[in-house]
Amino acid sequence: MGIKELSKIKATIDICNDKYNANLTFQGITQSGLDDPKVYQLLKEGHTQNIFQFSSVGMTKFLMSMKPNKIEDLIAANAMYRPATLDSGSADKYVTCKLGDAAPVYLWGTYNILKETYGQMVFQEDLAQISREIGGFSLGEGVKLVKLISKKSR
Repeated sequence: MGIKELSKIKATIDICNDKYNANLTFQGITQSGLDDPKVYQLLKEGHTQNIFQFSSVGMTKFLMSMKPNKIEDLIAANAMYRPATLDSGSADKYVTCKLGDAAPVYLWGTYNILKETYGQMVFQEDLAQISREIGGFSLGEGVKLVKLISKKSR
């Protein structure tokens, strides 16, 4: 996060403390719960302006379609809102399964690894873990596979 974003957060905290006597601190905010339903409702409605990594028009629409209701949804959204993931349809499948419009499909042996992401490989760590548990790779070999696959050159 850049200094500009941190300055915005500090200014917002100062306004809340001055106007509402909120007694907020940056540390208190970062250590507070991540399950406030009001926050998730605002995100579902598209109120994402000035939220670091969530304020673009495309990401806002994606969050509105996803209807996030837990921090893991926001983490997955941040990982999935990438050209390759969007082009592959994985992001759409995640949303469809999350909303209950379709059942997730798990390849053999991937359920425990992909159950939280509805059968979609969302994180690079998913591939490393699959290569380890199913392919018999070492952890280092799994990480190397991820790096090889993520290179743009053939």
